[in-house]
Amino acid sequence: MTKLTWDSGKQAVMDLTTAGAFPKAFAAIKKLETLEDATGEKCTSFGAVLESIGDAGGETAYYELALTQFERYAAMPDCYKSAANSMINRVREKIGLRLGTITLADTRAEKEKAAVKPDELLAKMESLARKRRTGAWHRLSHERKHLHLLSRMTEHFEMLGDTAASDDDWSLAEEFYHVAMTANRDHDIEQRIYEKRTQMELAVLQRMLAKPPSEDPLPGRLTWGNGQERMQALALHGRFQEAEELLSRLERTRDEWEDRGMAVMSQMEWIGDQVSSSHPEVARWFYKKAADQFDFWVSSATSGGEGMARSAETNTAAEKLAALAGRR
Repeated sequence: MTKLTWDSGKQAVMDLTTAGAFPKAFAAIKKLETLEDATGEKCTSFGAVLESIGDAGGETAYYELALTQFERYAAMPDCYKSAANSMINRVREKIGLRLGTITLADTRAEKEKAAVKPDELLAKMESLARKRRTGAWHRLSHERKHLHLLSRMTEHFEMLGDTAASDDDWSLAEEFYHVAMTANRDHDIEQRIYEKRTQMELAVLQRMLAKPPSEDPLPGRLTWGNGQERMQALALHGRFQEAEELLSRLERTRDEWEDRGMAVMSQMEWIGDQVSSSHPEVARWFYKKAADQFDFWVSSATSGGEGMARSAETNTAAEKLAALAGRR
């Protein structure tokens, strides 16, 4: 008699389901529980395969078989309980929908969506935007239960941006437009908001060029929200050492926004573009910082393939820095 292994047992289950012999398939999958080499990865991977067949229109039994694997994983002492519960609840909902024991409105996702209070959500995001907590409002805008409110977010924050712009609060207007652009999914609206946001960025830049940097003490708790403009203003006025020190402090802060590095890199290069003709030495500083950030981004890739893909990108800030050097 052939010795049962994970691979042979799994293949037997698949062969039996393909033949429509689901009672025998359940018996076969039960035998897999006697194997000691069944890891969490094996169980969840096999469960995912069976679930995907159910998603593609397979019999409800595929979901029920998948559930046995997710429940087995949940019983393992080293499992991630939240992940296991999510898998189990997800498949149970699919079984319930197939059997008619629950309706779509009964699913967890629909209940979460129905529980959202739009006005409270928008007020919370507005408060976070006013505090320049980009990462916090960014996460809220991407939560699944909030996706049905994206168009409302876009409309609300574009209006707030317009109001702030009319009050000459250009920095706040730029942040509100950033929220609106993040939530937006309409190309024509995106272009309109992009143009408004760019106008605010230019207005802020012109103000920083026209006025010396503030000499007020920095807040006790330094953040990108309260320190980035000061750092930029110092550099725009040629106080590069102070700007360098403040940038270094900002880079050591804990930040809520995962894309902060890329955003800072893009902003540095953009400022360099705006001042390259009138203030070439200032532009060199901003291009150098953007180029350094690009190099760090490439070197911080977490896999070989990702590293190769990033290395194939062009360090445009470095090219602009070299072009400026050639103008001396």
